[in-house]
Amino acid sequence: MEPAYAARIVLYVSRIVPNDDDGDFAMTGSLSASELDDRIAILRDNIRQLVEQAAAAAGSANEERASSRIAEQSAELEKLTKQRDELAKKKS
Repeated sequence: MEPAYAARIVLYVSRIVPNDDDGDFAMTGSLSASELDDRIAILRDNIRQLVEQAAAAAGSANEERASSRIAEQSAELEKLTKQRDELAKKKS
């Protein structure tokens, strides 16, 4: 995989899941159930793409970056899934 292509993918992924000023993921406490579902679907697809990219990437710097992005996306996925589950419990 070309480094320029990988950089574009990382930029694309970072635009989908906006960060706040300190680099952490933005708070998502006010999202509706459908918005949470949409974000969860996007994160799952992001993770799938990042895993595919990591498998094709050569070089430890690329692998480190991909591993870091996968970990960030996985943490955000877990957080959103918990929020969605809590929202569903409140409605039932």
